[in-house]
Amino acid sequence: MTWSGFVIGLATLVVGLVLCLRGAVVMRLLIALWAGLVGAFVGAGSIAAVTGERFLADAVAFLAAVVVGVLFATVAYTVYEVAIMVAMAAFGFTLATDTMVALGVSWSWLVALVGVLSGLVLGLGALVMDLPIILLVLLSAFTGSSVTLTGLVFLTGTVTPGDLADESTSSVLQDRWWWWTAYVALALIGAMMQVRLLRSWMTPVHAGWNGRSAGSPVG
Repeated sequence: MTWSGFVIGLATLVVGLVLCLRGAVVMRLLIALWAGLVGAFVGAGSIAAVTGERFLADAVAFLAAVVVGVLFATVAYTVYEVAIMVAMAAFGFTLATDTMVALGVSWSWLVALVGVLSGLVLGLGALVMDLPIILLVLLSAFTGSSVTLTGLVFLTGTVTPGDLADESTSSVLQDRWWWWTAYVALALIGAMMQVRLLRSWMTPVHAGWNGRSAGSPVG
C-alpha cells in the first residue's frame, strides 16, 4: 500500500463513519468535511486527467487536492444552498452507483451518468421542498456506510483509489457478499443512532442546518 493510499483510505473511513453515525445531527460541519473530501478528489482527479498520471501521483496533485478541498469545504459551510446541493448530489451519486453495482452493471459511463443525474435530482428536490430531517438521516446513514467500507477496502489494499474508474472494480465488489451485508447493517445502525439524537423526525433540513435538529432524543 502506498502512503497516499493509506492517507486517502483513513480520511475516507473517518468521514464515512461520522457521516453514517452522526450525519443529520452535526450536518453543517459534516457537510463541510464531506464537501472538502469531494473537493480533494475533484482537485487530484483533475490533475490526473490533465497529466495522464495516476491519482495523487505527485506533489502538484496533492496541492490541488488540498486547495480545492479547502475551497469546497469553506463554501459548503457558509452557504446553505451550496451545502445542500453538494451534500444531496453526493448522496444521490453514491447511492445510485451503489445500486447499479449491486444490480451487476459494470463501472462505465452509464453508471457515472446515472449517479450524476440522481445527485442533481436529489439536490434540487432538497432545495425546492425543504425535506424533513428523517430523510437526511437515512441518506447520510446509507451513504456513510458506503464511504466507510470504501475507506476500509482502500486501507486493506483490496481496491486502490486509482482503481475506482476501472470496470473490474465493480465486479470485485459485486462478488463479495460480506460487503453488501456490512453495508446494510452499518447503515441501519447509523440510522438508529442518529434518530435517537433528534428532537423531531419532521424538522425541515434547513432548520437542521442551522443547528435546531439535534439535542434531546425523539419523544
